[in-house]
Order: sequence, then C-alpha cells, then structure tokens
Amino acid sequence: MATKRLYRSRKADLLGVCHGIAEWRDLPVGGVQLAFVIVGLVTAVLPCLAIYLIAAILLPMNPYEDGEYEEVRKDRKRNSRDESYSASSYSSSNEDLNERFERLKKKVYETEAKVEDSERQWDDKFYNSTK
Repeated sequence: MATKRLYRSRKADLLGVCHGIAEWRDLPVGGVQLAFVIVGLVTAVLPCLAIYLIAAILLPMNPYEDGEYEEVRKDRKRNSRDESYSASSYSSSNEDLNERFERLKKKVYETEAKVEDSERQWDDKFYNSTK
C-alpha cells in the first residue's frame, strides 16, 4: 500500500530507507534495494552510503506501523512462553474455536436466508411485471 509521505520503515533490516521508499511509491523492496546497490557501484560507494545515512537520520519512522508490530511481538513472546501446551489448554482453545465457528456458521446461514428472500422478492416482482 502506497503511503502519502516518505517514512523509514520498521520492517526493514538496515535502517529502513529502501523499504520506506518502496512503500512510499508502492514498489517491490528488492527492486529498490537493487537499484540503490547498482547506483552505488556505478557512481561511487561512499557518497551513496552518505546519502543513505543522511536519509536515515532525516526521515521519520513510520508511525502507522507501531500497533501492528507490537501485536506481532506480543504474539511471538506469548508463543515462546507457551511452547509446551497442556492438554487442558489445548482442549479449551479447541472448544473456543468450535464455538466461534458455530456462531459464524449461524451468521452465514442467516445472511444467506436474507439474500435468498430478497432475490425471491425481486424475481416475483419481475415475473409479475412481465405478465
């Protein structure tokens, strides 16, 4: 997803400038990184690295990535703590999933019934208007 402003990305391995440019212009990250390396090799490596470091200092971090990565980090932390699942926790989570599945299935059936009723009404109106 292209962003309106240029930010450094928190997703990147090295300062996030190339990743931020790629997100800003909706380009593939690998292509931007490859272009940066090629430009650095063709022109001069040191000025290109200097420009990269200056951009890393001047560009702000992307504020929209905070919550998303906090949740991922929390999930990883929780999973690393809970490596050994007990049978009771597994069965309770399985029961929760089954309950959620049944609720969603019920919603789908209700929605399908509403759609079929409205389609039937339209079919009746069309059929009656053609007679």
